[in-house]
Amino acid sequence: MNITYLQSIQTSFTPDYILKKFEAKMPARDEYDRTHLRPSITLYYPREIEGYTYADYLTDVEQFYLRAGHEFSEELAQVYTFLFLSIYKVTGKARTAIDKLEKCFTKANLQMVFPMKVNYGEEKYLKLERFLFGKFKVQDVKKITKRNIPTTDYWERYIRYNKLNELVMEDFLAIQRDKQEVKVFNLLELYKYLPDGYRDFVFDVYFEALSELKWKHFWDEFSQDLADAVAFGMAFYDKRIFYEMGLGEGTQFTMYTHIAGNAQQGWMIPIRTAGHQIHYGWRHSIEHVNQAVEAYQGMKQKGESEFLHLHDVLISFATTAAIHLQDDRISDAFINLTAGLDAVLNSDTEEARSNTLKNRMAILTFKRLGVDIKHHYFTMSEMYKLRSEFVHAGKAIEREKVTELFKVVDQVNVALQQMHHLQLEGEDFTKKCWYADMDSLINDAHRRVPLDSKRLEEIGTLTITI
Repeated sequence: MNITYLQSIQTSFTPDYILKKFEAKMPARDEYDRTHLRPSITLYYPREIEGYTYADYLTDVEQFYLRAGHEFSEELAQVYTFLFLSIYKVTGKARTAIDKLEKCFTKANLQMVFPMKVNYGEEKYLKLERFLFGKFKVQDVKKITKRNIPTTDYWERYIRYNKLNELVMEDFLAIQRDKQEVKVFNLLELYKYLPDGYRDFVFDVYFEALSELKWKHFWDEFSQDLADAVAFGMAFYDKRIFYEMGLGEGTQFTMYTHIAGNAQQGWMIPIRTAGHQIHYGWRHSIEHVNQAVEAYQGMKQKGESEFLHLHDVLISFATTAAIHLQDDRISDAFINLTAGLDAVLNSDTEEARSNTLKNRMAILTFKRLGVDIKHHYFTMSEMYKLRSEFVHAGKAIEREKVTELFKVVDQVNVALQQMHHLQLEGEDFTKKCWYADMDSLINDAHRRVPLDSKRLEEIGTLTITI
C-alpha cells in the first residue's frame, strides 16, 4: 500500500481529484415522511502521485482483501478508505491505521433467505446441494434477528411496511441458502475510531457492499443446483422469475451472526431485488436482425438441404448460448457455441479432429472478419484451448471471448446460407464436397499458396458475385 497516496486522500473538494461516493445504495427512510436518514460522504482521490494511480490503489486494496480470504469490490475499497482515514485522524499515524486494518478480520456466520409473495402449496422441501426450496420459515428468521441481531428492528419494519402478518407469510415460497462461515471486518474493534453519528452508517455500507457480492454468488450457485435437480425431473425456473416475485424494498434477507464468535454480535442487511434487473443486450442492430431473419425465412421457403439442417443446428446452439450470456452464464454460453461449431464443421467420422475444426473455422470466416488467415487460425486455436481449459480444469471464460466467438458463428451461418442456395441449384454439391473444398484451401493457405477468390466464394468465405 502506498502510504503517501493514502495520506493524500481527502473528504472535501479537491481540484482535479477523482470523486467517489461513500454511501449505502439503499438509503434508510423515515417511516412517515420518507426522508433519507443516512449520511453520504464524498472521497477525493489523487489521480496520480509519483506514478501511483487510483487503479494501482484499487489493485492494492483488492490484494488486501484477498489475502484475508474476503470478497472485493470497488465499494469495499471505499469502505477501506473511510476506515483508514478514520483511524489515521485519531492516531495521526498512517502505518498504525494500515496495521490495524490488516489485523481486523474475523469470522461470522452468514444466513441468506429470499421470500416471495406467492403462495406455495407443497409441504415438502426440495433439498438442493446448497439450498432449501419451499415454504418460508418465518419463525426461523424471526428468531435469528431477535436472538443474534438484537440491534435491528428490521423484521418488525418489514412486516409493517408490506402490510403482512406472519401467519400468511408462512405459506410464502422461499429460497434459503445453507449457513456459511465467512470472513468479515470486526467493526466493533474499529468502533472507537469512527466519527460520532456515522458508526451504524459505516456498518450498513460495509455489509451492504459485501452482501451484494454474496447474493451474486447465491443466484449463480442456485442456478447450478437447480440445473442438477432439473436433470432428475424438476421443472426449470429462470432465476429472473424469482426476482419479479420479490417482496418489498429489501426482500433478500442477509443475516451476519456470531461475529468473532459472539452470539449477540451480528448485523442484518436487506438487499432489494431491483439490483437484479433483466438487461437485454442486443448483439446487433434491429436492422441487422430483421435482415438476418428475412434471409433465414427465405432459406426455408426455397426448400430443404443438408446445409439448411446444419444452419438450424448451429442457430439452435447459438440461441442457447445467447440466453446463457444474457443470464451471465458466460462459460455455458461459450461451450454451447463451440459445440455448435463442432457439430457443423467437424467431420462426422472417426477421423474428426480438433485441428480440422480450427482450420475450417479459420478458412470460412477470415475474409469477412477482415483478418489474416494465419493469425485467424491461431485465434481459433486459442478459442479451442479456452474450451479445453474450462472442460478439464474449470477455468473461467471471459465475456469478451464469447462475443468474439459469436462473430465467428455469425459468419459461419452466412456461409451455410450460401451453401444452401448452391446445393439447391446443383444436387451434386454436398456437405462432403464442402468439407473437401475447405480442406484443399486450408492446405494451400498453410503452403502459402495464394487463395483463389472463386474457390473462396464456392465454400462461402466470400459472397458469390453474380
